[in-house]
Amino acid sequence: MKYQPERVSPQDMLKRSHDFLEKIKTRRSVRQFSSDDVPMDAVINCISAAGTAPSGAHKQP
Repeated sequence: MKYQPERVSPQDMLKRSHDFLEKIKTRRSVRQFSSDDVPMDAVINCISAAGTAPSGAHKQP
């Protein structure tokens, strides 16, 4: 199947970029860790998402 990127209107691009900026502005570095459990499926999803990142010269093992 041919890749077809989502088409977004300029107005929607502006709204999405604004929403993203507002979210990023709330980011803070925290050097404390919670003792709350994290569902294993959430960990697996994060690892799966990281595995989709590009690698140099497409040599990701």
